[in-house]
Amino acid sequence: MRQSTFYKVIKSVSPDTIKLMTTRKTQSQVHRSKNVVRVLQTSDNKAYWVKDNIFYYADVVNGEFDPTAGIPIDTTDISKNDLDKLLLILDNLKNG
Repeated sequence: MRQSTFYKVIKSVSPDTIKLMTTRKTQSQVHRSKNVVRVLQTSDNKAYWVKDNIFYYADVVNGEFDPTAGIPIDTTDISKNDLDKLLLILDNLKNG
């Protein structure tokens, strides 16, 4: 028997086990999720990111931004349209 044939037989018998094995996170994925911050640049030359559960933005100049100049976003006094925009940005940051 070839390995691929054996795999097909096992997969048809227990698909949940195979699915569980293929969805485990690797060490590199865990390391990347802890150490990499995703940044989204919008058409209005602003960069948005989330770090330590705080939503930041900074101006983009010549295609680059300074993360140390990030300004935390205060969502207490913003309009519904701006809040919807921020939620859309947050969804894109989370889901890629």
